Amino acid sequence: EDFDATYLEKTRQVDGEAVREVARRWVKPEELMIIIVGPVTAEAVREALPGLPVHMLEFDTVPRVIN
Repeated sequence: EDFDATYLEKTRQVDGEAVREVARRWVKPEELMIIIVGPVTAEAVREALPGLPVHMLEFDTVPRVIN
């Protein structure tokens, strides 16, 4: 089959229940990681996502945890 010719039609056939089933099978919330890139402080992220562990990394040189 031609991938380009069939892609849109195949994606239109996927319904919400199929997506939920895949998520139930493969997504493990305890292993999820959110990565935020940009001018934001760890404190701002902690306020926005209370209860989640937040670690700020610096990548200007060798990556290191700074808080």
